[in-house]
Amino acid sequence: YLRDIALLEDTNHLVPILLSTRGALNKTSEHAIDWNNLEPIIRDDSVQTHYQRGIMIAGPSPHGRYLANLINTNQPITWEDINQAHVCINNFNRTPTVFISYRFYELYGKTLTDLDNYTIIENNALRMAALASEHCDVIQTAGIDQNRYQPQWNDPQGFARTESIYHETDIIYVTGQRLNDGVLINNTHLNSAAVQAIQNAFIALIQSDAGKALFGMYNIGGFKVVEEGDFDDEIEVQRFLLINE
Repeated sequence: YLRDIALLEDTNHLVPILLSTRGALNKTSEHAIDWNNLEPIIRDDSVQTHYQRGIMIAGPSPHGRYLANLINTNQPITWEDINQAHVCINNFNRTPTVFISYRFYELYGKTLTDLDNYTIIENNALRMAALASEHCDVIQTAGIDQNRYQPQWNDPQGFARTESIYHETDIIYVTGQRLNDGVLINNTHLNSAAVQAIQNAFIALIQSDAGKALFGMYNIGGFKVVEEGDFDDEIEVQRFLLINE
């Protein structure tokens, strides 16, 4: 993982030089309330971004609505509030789960494993189904998933809810910036001119028809040159992992 490279002293010659980009979402705020304006989430491929955010969604269950109301009225969710919820998450070894766990650590000094009532459901669709059926009060998922599962939410053959997913679910936690995949080099024998040439080559390649076809298989729309500050959130999460091993 790129975040590992940023911390390990014995990999000084391994340097990230590019980050892949994907279409940006129209909702990118780190504040959960900003996501809950009833406007559909849309991915805009004309605007490329090098990161994504993980989220936790409160569903239509009574306790889910209680947590959503706290966020939407600018009240904090306490540990006691979230600890009373049935929370459904991905596997602990997945990067999105680590980022959510770090968010809990920032807020409460506790992690997901400290919750009294959590269930691991590794499939995104199954977690969303559990939210719709009110089996889970809160789920961890990707920022695009209100959009992705909007049709199934109201489909009689799907989740069979009668109200819009944007009316019945709300974002209550948002993670920091999780970087997309990137390109690393060993710069032992490469000067700055060579590094720049490699960067330019990848950027030119993905703009070609062949490059679009190749990288499109991985939902990569472009490359961004790594800049100072890009790894700030990743490094903090990695430090959290090292502390909590």
